[in-house]
Amino acid sequence: MLALALSLVSPVTAFVAGHAAHPSLAVRPTPAASSAKMLEPAMVSADIVEPMHTSLLLAKSAGDEVISEVILSLPTFITGGILAAFAIQYVKAQELADLDDLPAPAQLGAVAVGGAGFVVLAKAGVLGAVAGFLAKALLDGWNLFAKVVLPGALLKY
Repeated sequence: MLALALSLVSPVTAFVAGHAAHPSLAVRPTPAASSAKMLEPAMVSADIVEPMHTSLLLAKSAGDEVISEVILSLPTFITGGILAAFAIQYVKAQELADLDDLPAPAQLGAVAVGGAGFVVLAKAGVLGAVAGFLAKALLDGWNLFAKVVLPGALLKY
């Protein structure tokens, strides 16, 4: 029974380019488009309906804009907070400053300020500029390495 089931599913046919031999995968004809009709066309004018649809679809309230901005900034805020927490722990471990006397709420506040600072840097374009400069420097560094060691592996950008 198992051999019969395995013979129906051949792994070779999965890699063959072309139409499937199975009737369930055959191309089915598309159904004819139905014509939608209004019950009372005299009641609603097309001049009123069209602008109303587009304005309803494009309208965003101020609250929607704020929610959208907060949701889009949340990953940047969390990343900045994590980096601030790492910086606090690094300073504690290296004993560069005496942060053991600092209360826990103050440390959490520093993490929140680090997250907010990261968002401000991102909105000002500083993070994008740093990322672009770093990407360009890494690509140029690879080309210097490739010119000496791997002559055929130069990046063309």
